[in-house]
Amino acid sequence: MSNIFERTIDGSLITNASWQDQYGIHPKALIEYVRDHWLWSVVVIIAIISGLVGKIAGLF
Repeated sequence: MSNIFERTIDGSLITNASWQDQYGIHPKALIEYVRDHWLWSVVVIIAIISGLVGKIAGLF
């Protein structure tokens, strides 16, 4: 049992679960996925900035 916990903590536990099985489709899971991967964080930041610029440009 301690071996499973150690592998879980250090990230070396390998399973046959798909992404959807691991994270599920839930807003909290999507936020966690974005937080874990820097590239998705950059994409989300660019999307938020472009959305804000579009809203501001629409006001004028």
